[in-house]
Amino acid sequence: MTRRRSRLAVARLVTILASMFLSVSAAWASPAQVASAASPSPGSSPPFGEATADASVIDGVFEVGGNGLYLDCRGTGSPTIVYMHGAVWSTGYLPHANGEFAQRALGDDYRVCVYDRLNVGLSETVDAPQSPADVLADLRGLLATAGVEPPYVLLGASAGGLFAYLYANTYPDEVVGMPTSAASRRSR
Repeated sequence: MTRRRSRLAVARLVTILASMFLSVSAAWASPAQVASAASPSPGSSPPFGEATADASVIDGVFEVGGNGLYLDCRGTGSPTIVYMHGAVWSTGYLPHANGEFAQRALGDDYRVCVYDRLNVGLSETVDAPQSPADVLADLRGLLATAGVEPPYVLLGASAGGLFAYLYANTYPDEVVGMPTSAASRRSR
């Protein structure tokens, strides 16, 4: 595929993701709906991250910087779509479940990954506060540990959109697209 055709394909993907985001943003599941529909249930531990018999599936908790981070990837195509969830204020909430719509819709053509940041969902709880730099290092380490290579399209929801902006600015060679929903950024 030529470079121009590759850019057009990424532009189409970003447009599709942005349209999907707009259509589902008004219908986000409530924390109770997500928690009841998600598996494994809160409080239980997902398997320690490892390859599965199906090469298109990565699912589990991976050790990154001494802490366990949850990651679930479906599909094998490129670029990899990484869903970055928003802020979480409720215990027992599984924020990665909000990105499963992208896995269902695009998992046949692309690898689509959802994850939980530290202190939420199925990832480990730590006592230390998490800075934006920590979040970026955790995500980059998680993707590397799980063997999920760039290029990435970062699908950022709310506060996850802010982290997507920061990731794209910090690692511009790894990011080829970045649709966001309900995100803002500081003007320069």
